Amino acid sequence: MASIADRYSKAIGSHRLQPSRFDRALVDVDTLTVAGWAATEGGALAALIRRAQSYPSASTERAAHRALLSYATKRAGKQADTRNVARSTSVAIGALLRPVCLTCRGVRFKPIQGTGHLSNSVCPDCRGTGVRAIAKDDDLAHMLCGDVVKKMDNFERRIGRRLR
Repeated sequence: MASIADRYSKAIGSHRLQPSRFDRALVDVDTLTVAGWAATEGGALAALIRRAQSYPSASTERAAHRALLSYATKRAGKQADTRNVARSTSVAIGALLRPVCLTCRGVRFKPIQGTGHLSNSVCPDCRGTGVRAIAKDDDLAHMLCGDVVKKMDNFERRIGRRLR
């Protein structure tokens, strides 16, 4: 059985949105309806980021970035520097939408320039994890990534409960 995230990702791009009349099987329109209900319970940010992950485009990424920036501004408080909040939001959205290390492209070792081979040394940017690193001193970006991952888990859990 497909996970909730897979069913939601498939339903977003589906052209089959007719409700099923003769059987009680769940169809794509059911998944999208439940996702709308879950989004009204505070999961709009999670829904936007999940959509940007599933179907990356400039418009979905801009919408997710705007939603995360709005959330970050509220979360950081009035005394926070707006440039710092915007920078941390850009770092967080980059890590959420494209989590692969930009230097090694997720293979965990430094590529040898001009060849198709990898060196024996571990990638210095991701330290051999293959995942995009966020600077240790960027507390806001770490907090935003953690909050969004929790919201996405809750979003999928709410969809899953309603689809049972």
